[in-house]
Amino acid sequence: MRVRSGVVEALGVEIRPRNHVVVRAGKALPLTAVGSSNLELTLGENASAEPIEPELFPEAWRSALRELVAERAPSVAVLGGTDSGKTTFCTMLANAALRAGLGAAFIDGDVGQAELAAPTTVSMILLRKQVTDLFPLTPDEACFVGATSPAALPGRLIEALEKLYHAAEKRAGLIVLNLDGWVEGPAAVEHKTEVISRLRPQVCVVLQPSSDLYDLTEVIGRIGCKVLTLPVPPLIRKRSREERRRLRQLGYRKELGGSSCRTIRLGQIRLTGAIFGGGAPLAQGRLEQLSTLLGRRVLYGEEQATGLTVVVDEHRSSAQRPEPPPAESAPEARMMPAGFERGLLAGLLGRRGQLLSLGLIEEIDYTRGVIRVLTRYKGPIDAIELGQVRLDRDCRELT
Repeated sequence: MRVRSGVVEALGVEIRPRNHVVVRAGKALPLTAVGSSNLELTLGENASAEPIEPELFPEAWRSALRELVAERAPSVAVLGGTDSGKTTFCTMLANAALRAGLGAAFIDGDVGQAELAAPTTVSMILLRKQVTDLFPLTPDEACFVGATSPAALPGRLIEALEKLYHAAEKRAGLIVLNLDGWVEGPAAVEHKTEVISRLRPQVCVVLQPSSDLYDLTEVIGRIGCKVLTLPVPPLIRKRSREERRRLRQLGYRKELGGSSCRTIRLGQIRLTGAIFGGGAPLAQGRLEQLSTLLGRRVLYGEEQATGLTVVVDEHRSSAQRPEPPPAESAPEARMMPAGFERGLLAGLLGRRGQLLSLGLIEEIDYTRGVIRVLTRYKGPIDAIELGQVRLDRDCRELT
């Protein structure tokens, strides 16, 4: 969309002649003409433009935005169900703060429908100008969580949000925290309560269509956070699961596009994640002993607090299988097939645990002691953290 004459407003940003805005696939952008204006629209495949009601957002939204900026609230968390307008409200609030001369930090805390970084991550950016879309921007800091559902790794998610929140506190006059849409049910209420308790934002904006989030609102209020309850605008459209998957695919491509295969020696990095990295690696002699006892060739193993975890070659039995001593039996072990790691999305981490980039695991070669990763990142890596999401080469999620 290009403005040929006049002025058009979008999410609090004034778009003037010679300026243009790109609306990416799967997204919508409400526009309001400020006086007489002339627009040039170029529509891609399946794109459309249609008139809507002059009052795009409820007056309660505009009143809340004015109040939050006038009060110079240092931090605002925005909660609501899926497709309730959280990102839209957060963007409008950040734009209003910038217009008032406040420095604004935006924390994208939605691992499933991330706007700023890729899905499976949370991220933070110190905004330097008003925006209509966060997707083209590069975050200042990001943390790898490893899942697209907050329910999968809630503890890791909270730790990542704390890290970003404390980093933003030192740099911005206003922190805008956009949380995910997991808000219904006892587990969700408990999780969001823990997030608010740990971060302690001054204000919580709750977007709800009716009284659906009453339990969550009541609990947050008892923590001592000021709660503003706002309606969901009627123009907000619910996305299908397929639309959500396509948007995640675009997010993965943003981070992984242009990747090449990089081979890294396992001895040069720490390998962490849900399966390996938390225990003591087994010596070669112990691997050979386990191969005999289990009747499968054991390629790698760790003694962990929860027990023994080994990687076995499903297609090859132990080359030599002498009878074990009568008093010794095969130990209980969690056995993972060789190749389980292929296609797993992983975080490439620096020495401080910061996310450097994402990578897609091609192979862990235990014989040669190397790991092969598809990534754009060329610099030094301290650790590789395996996630729970598996992708194909086109960044489509695999079940």
